[in-house]
Amino acid sequence: LLNTFAWIWIIGLAFMILRLLISFYNVNNILKLSTPELQDKNLRITHAKVQSFSFFKTIVLSEQHYRSKAMKYILAHEQVHTDQFHSIDVFCMELIKTLQWFNPLAWLFADEAIQNLEYLADQKVIHSLNNPEDYQLTIVQFAQNSGSKLLHLEFSKSNLKNRIIMMNQSKR
Repeated sequence: LLNTFAWIWIIGLAFMILRLLISFYNVNNILKLSTPELQDKNLRITHAKVQSFSFFKTIVLSEQHYRSKAMKYILAHEQVHTDQFHSIDVFCMELIKTLQWFNPLAWLFADEAIQNLEYLADQKVIHSLNNPEDYQLTIVQFAQNSGSKLLHLEFSKSNLKNRIIMMNQSKR
């Protein structure tokens, strides 16, 4: 019986490691195929049909976002993620989910931790740009046009609603 559980865990672990490796492979492909922005070597523009994202010190903007009026908000949001090293946090959460693939609490913990990173980035952007309404409209549009998951969290409607509620709460 113990042997059976060990094999089930190993098979699940192998599947989760494969999932993580595929995510890294996809991110690497997007980075390789993206074009560096002339003024900023850490900013890359991609033609791929994916959401803009940050990966360690590199920000990848979709061509659609790069050419939009909302680019300054998207760029500011992703810049917070890079400045605060959120990719390390996301990677740690992915490792927890990989090792604890069978534990629903690990998945909930990881998702909540990643959601908290979004709250932190949102608060920083709102304070630096001082235009919460335009920023909130931008993230709603951003979530509606969602592409592939890569190594980030896809926002459900409830997560998006929670982000907007958190942005509108006054500090006590």
